[in-house]
Amino acid sequence: MAVIEKKFPSEMDHHEIVIVGDKLMIHNLSTGKTEWCTVAELLAAGGTKYWSCLGIHFDAKNPDTDAVLKSTDGAIQAEADNIFFVAPVFLPNGAVITAAKVFGDVPAEAETWNLYRLTLSTGAVGIMGTGNINTEDTTILLATVDNSLYSYYFNTTSFDTGDEIWGARITYTI
Repeated sequence: MAVIEKKFPSEMDHHEIVIVGDKLMIHNLSTGKTEWCTVAELLAAGGTKYWSCLGIHFDAKNPDTDAVLKSTDGAIQAEADNIFFVAPVFLPNGAVITAAKVFGDVPAEAETWNLYRLTLSTGAVGIMGTGNINTEDTTILLATVDNSLYSYYFNTTSFDTGDEIWGARITYTI
């Protein structure tokens, strides 16, 4: 079984992962190659792992959620000032987050991203990491993922007209 490592942005291997029963189907959209493994096999591979998403995974939160452009190349662009973005993060239970980063164009570097965990039973939010766009944070707080108690997401500060998010990456270990 091969460990899938996603790269960003121009070197990105495009993969589709589908859960079928207790197995994962990992399909490389670039080569057409398909591999099967169990979650246990994937987790047993150990080492550094990466979760990534395209900019279009982010949605506008407020004030005008329609003032965005989701492009065919995977970026999302603010088409008005004061647009805030949010994106859910899905990591395996027990993962330990070691770094996080949101990628975007140079004008967006004036904006900040935050990685949060939300307590499912109370809605309380804890900040895990933060940085400007294109800046990686390697000082992650509350780093161990517990999907039974928390959910996880990125949030940004206010984007200006024309600012773009190209994607995000989380580095973690099992």
